[in-house]
Amino acid sequence: MKRLAMAMVKDVLRLRFQNKLSYRAISRSLGVPKSTVLDYCTRFQITGLSIEEGLKLLDNELEDKLFPERKAKSRNNRPLPDFAYIAEEIRKKGVTWLLLWQEYKERHPEGYNYTQFKKYCQDYIQRLSPTMRQIYYAGETMFVDYSGLTMNMVDVSTGEEKAVQIFVAVLGASGAVFVHATPNQKQSSFILSHTLAFEYFGGVPRQIIPDNLKSAVIKNTRETLELNSSYLDMARYYNTVIIPARPNHPKDKAKVEQAVQGIQRWILAKLRNRVFYGVEEINAVIKPLMEQYNEKKIRGIGKSRFELLEELERQELLPLPKKRYQYREHLLRTVHLDYHVEVAGNYYSVPYQYIKSKVDVWYSNTTVEIFFKGKLIAVHPRLFIKGQASTLDEHMPPNHVLSKERWSPKRIFFWASKIGLNTTKLMKMIMESRNHPVNAYRTCIAILKLSDEYSAKELELSCQKAISIGAFTVKSVKTILKTKSYQQRPKKDITPLNKHENIRGKQYYKEEKEEK
Repeated sequence: MKRLAMAMVKDVLRLRFQNKLSYRAISRSLGVPKSTVLDYCTRFQITGLSIEEGLKLLDNELEDKLFPERKAKSRNNRPLPDFAYIAEEIRKKGVTWLLLWQEYKERHPEGYNYTQFKKYCQDYIQRLSPTMRQIYYAGETMFVDYSGLTMNMVDVSTGEEKAVQIFVAVLGASGAVFVHATPNQKQSSFILSHTLAFEYFGGVPRQIIPDNLKSAVIKNTRETLELNSSYLDMARYYNTVIIPARPNHPKDKAKVEQAVQGIQRWILAKLRNRVFYGVEEINAVIKPLMEQYNEKKIRGIGKSRFELLEELERQELLPLPKKRYQYREHLLRTVHLDYHVEVAGNYYSVPYQYIKSKVDVWYSNTTVEIFFKGKLIAVHPRLFIKGQASTLDEHMPPNHVLSKERWSPKRIFFWASKIGLNTTKLMKMIMESRNHPVNAYRTCIAILKLSDEYSAKELELSCQKAISIGAFTVKSVKTILKTKSYQQRPKKDITPLNKHENIRGKQYYKEEKEEK
């Protein structure tokens, strides 16, 4: 860095601490590199002087304050910092290089100045194990990715080999690693691996950095970031944030890529010739190897990843919630006129006031939750037999509640059975065609009341006809009764005579008459 005249140095300090200009503005104003401006301002802050005191000093006095190394003793006569201690402390949140240097100077007043101290410490950190080079605050970051190298298992039912995916999570500060085998990279598997990683580490990091795989990211460009809705839902549950690695920026995910390489050598290579018959079996074998990896001493640090996790990082992680996150999926739906929404082939009610409203649906293996503008308006147990409906009484309009109190499927079937089997069958088919029996009561009752105008036999035959043509409305049954179309029988097929040479046409008789 080229030395500036002390007059220029004073201009830098004046513009920064009196005029409150930014580093960039000072750089442009004086034609001094921004890095030089920052260095001089940092040096001045270290002196503890006020700007008024600094500007009153003679040039040589100010120079001695800002650049004590220019007349200091040689490096060999000064005590070295405790590099291993500093490499560990700098990863703690809130700890700065300035603080560590001040502590060092308290112990060694004759020690190095700030710039040299920081340079020597950073040189030491760069020589450490590759996975420990970058500086991350404790409890701050967890990196996640899948290993490009997979494992195999034999499907017991088919005898075929199937690839098994290997999920890897690594904490930024301690380097502690979690490894989990899953049958695929689907959202549900991906999110389960996260929840197990949190539990293994004993807490939740403040941010997660995944690669741009489909289970995590829908779109990631300079202008737009769109995360998978279920992945984002998990992050909200654990009060963390997801910051995907930038495309074409390998340094963003260097930590996890290095961890993946280590896992491939330490775990996957050792298991390459083993035959497995299930994911659970693979995870049972991976676990002790993973713990051995975390217990290895890190070169240059003298401590293991587990030790760093316990001493440095675990207490900085966010606390785990009482219950593990349950994977769920998201849908956008419009409430039907019958105040139900469809989810995976089944129907769930909401208060009738929300008819035609757009709602958010979150559904898991056990529960369906429906929200309107962020407000929870309905909760149902998940149904799995297609065509079923879950309808709560409090969601019904008053006339439906009254209808339900007065009528039931049992009562309607009893009435229909007095008319005939086909009438009963039609009532059942009408109810099954609706998402809830209550919504079919009016139609069924209206058809059954036609027995006041027509005989039981006529209504029974009409119901039989309606079933045969798939007509389940009151209007259709009335039409059949009025037109008596139930009496029409299908016309018999009339097969035309085959033409062949033994059949005598009119020409034959004409010729016979002429001969006579």
